Amino acid sequence: MTNNKYLESFRNRAKAMANGCPLMDGRTKETPDAHVNERLTIDDAFRLNGDNGGYYVVTVREYAEIFFLSGGALTAILDDANEVATREGVPIKDVCGGLEFSFGEKTKTKNGRDFRPVHVY
Repeated sequence: MTNNKYLESFRNRAKAMANGCPLMDGRTKETPDAHVNERLTIDDAFRLNGDNGGYYVVTVREYAEIFFLSGGALTAILDDANEVATREGVPIKDVCGGLEFSFGEKTKTKNGRDFRPVHVY
């Protein structure tokens, strides 16, 4: 038996990932377009790996019935939270839960890619 304080957190995460993303269960995917400039509060986040890199499923306290998929700006913020959670051996919810933010208007970058800023309060 190992005395690694992070092991239980890793086991729980592996079990959750084997069963898909639990944050999507019973919720509907929502786009940020309907919530631009609305102050939202992160309830929980779950990291997934896609073809173009990692992203998060994000739930908010204001709307228990929906979830968002993070874009680049929100992913960068949540990657920082995930790093702290992993280092401390706690769920990401303990690190980023309660963070208030809003989605900005979608714009184009100089390279012509869509970008949606995220404002943190």
